[in-house]
Amino acid sequence: MKQLLLDIKPLPLPALENFLPGRNAELLHMLASILSKKEKERFVYLWGGLGCGKSHLLQATVAAYTQRNSKAVYFSAKTNVRIFCG
Repeated sequence: MKQLLLDIKPLPLPALENFLPGRNAELLHMLASILSKKEKERFVYLWGGLGCGKSHLLQATVAAYTQRNSKAVYFSAKTNVRIFCG
């Protein structure tokens, strides 16, 4: 008997690079500009229906901030998601 390997990989972590923007291309560009300090705006309000990518973008933004040794926290409540970047 020979054991077969399943080609199962964990899902990639949320990142701006692996986000499929669709109609959110402008938002993706804005977040990238904020992270690269090209944009002075620091507050962005995200809204949208279930599955449109809000959590992915927030988690990706927090990951980008923490990779730059900046303070950022992501936490989710039952009805809303909050992000703090300092």
